[in-house]
Amino acid sequence: AACVWSYRAGVDVEINSVEDSVGVHLATSLHSVGLAVDLDTVGDIAADTRALGDFLRLWLPVGYDVVLEGDHVHVEADAHRRPFASVDTPEPVNLV
Repeated sequence: AACVWSYRAGVDVEINSVEDSVGVHLATSLHSVGLAVDLDTVGDIAADTRALGDFLRLWLPVGYDVVLEGDHVHVEADAHRRPFASVDTPEPVNLV
């Protein structure tokens, strides 16, 4: 999804962090098990980084959290987030 945004926006995206050791991130971070990534835009323009985060929030499937953390976008697989439940739509009522 980041590549699609990059192509559409004409702004390069760089990966800042993927599988870092616990010393780099908090002990509870999903980076250490490869379930998180930090992304940034080349040029460090805040509006571009926000736009990247907004795009990822819309386009990544359920199960991913996207958080703007200051100068980068943090994306992680969220094991606690459940997919949307399907709801049966009742038949329309004819009021005529």
